[in-house]
Amino acid sequence: MLLSACGGGVSNPVPTSLPTDLTYTIGGTVLGLTSSGLALQNNGGDAL
Repeated sequence: MLLSACGGGVSNPVPTSLPTDLTYTIGGTVLGLTSSGLALQNNGGDAL
């Protein structure tokens, strides 16, 4: 089997850094919560 591919010959530079001021909006509804103590976590890490 022979595989071949072509990237199209266009070279796009890779950005050297990402902006640090990215923000995201999240939303949702919690039903049936009868006590306090709800916390959001960043992928199981830091509490937001």
